[in-house]
Amino acid sequence: DENELRQIINQINNRAGKRATDEVRSRTAEQESAILNRAAALYGGFQEMHKRKQENLRSLIDKLQEELNRIMQRERASSE
Repeated sequence: DENELRQIINQINNRAGKRATDEVRSRTAEQESAILNRAAALYGGFQEMHKRKQENLRSLIDKLQEELNRIMQRERASSE
């Protein structure tokens, strides 16, 4: 009877340990997933920020080129 009782207690302990391990793994997976989602969102934000920066630079370059063209036209017109 004592041996059977020990076996039952061991089985209960083993199952409890497995359940606890599974719960820890599940929580770890949830945390990893949350971290990956946050990292993906941050990366997307950085990409969008870089894209806007490039667009702003392109716009500035275009405006400066237009202004330079106007200056050059005025210089040509005044020298003629």
